[in-house]
Order: sequence, then C-alpha cells, then structure tokens
Amino acid sequence: MRYQLLIEEEQDRIARLAIRNPISQDKLLIHQSCLAAANKEWRDSQDELTAMYYKLVTNIVGYSKFKLIDPQDSIQDTVMLLLDKTIKFDVSKGKAFNYLSTVVLNNLRQLFRSAKHFVETKRKFADHLASKEPSSFRRPGHISYDR
Repeated sequence: MRYQLLIEEEQDRIARLAIRNPISQDKLLIHQSCLAAANKEWRDSQDELTAMYYKLVTNIVGYSKFKLIDPQDSIQDTVMLLLDKTIKFDVSKGKAFNYLSTVVLNNLRQLFRSAKHFVETKRKFADHLASKEPSSFRRPGHISYDR
C-alpha cells in the first residue's frame, strides 16, 4: 500500500514538473525509470507477502478445522484481509506473527459464526414451515431437518 502511494505521488510529481517547467528528456526519463523501479518493487513485495500469508493461513486453517466453512474460500478471504491489515501493524506493540495469526483466527471465527447462523436460520425456517403445514398434507419426499 505504501509503495502504491509512493508511485502515485511520483506520477503526480512528474506531471506537475512537465507542466510547470518543460524539463529535458533526460530528467523525464530518470523520473520515469524511478517510477518503474518503485512499481516493480511494490509488485514484488506484494507477491512475496501473498505467498507468505497464503502459507500462514493454510497452516492455521488446517490446524483449526472449522467444520462449517469452506477451507479454500476462507483462505482466499483471509489472505486478502491480511494484505489490507498489514498497514495497521505496529512494530512497537509486538511481533508480526502474533498480530497476523490473531487476525487470521478472528476472521475464521467470524466466518464460522456467520456460517453457523446461516445453518440455524435455515433449520428454523424449515421447522416453521413444518409447523404450519399439516402432516397429512406434506408432499412426498419432504425433507425435514433433524436437530
């Protein structure tokens, strides 16, 4: 994220310089090469972080074994969340592993709570329909949800 902001700032600076002062082609090429280098460094760092986060999240998902959530969806969702939360990490407050693993576990718990609530809501709705429908009028092959 910081690299992306630096890249945007450098692009703005190049545009302002070109408008205010017609600079030489050499200076413009220098600024553009700096911009390209920063952009490449940002993408490389994002790729490295994504690979490391993927490994961390995969290990934690394999360890935690939340039954109701899809492992692949939760891994993808959590890796994206970690990329967003990286900026908020404060070195003075602790180690990165503790912070990141806490973020991962909290997100998995939230996903589990959401999935559990969804299953319970479906079950309650099925019970509600079953209570309104007389047993003699139930259609063949009616699915009932056991508690």
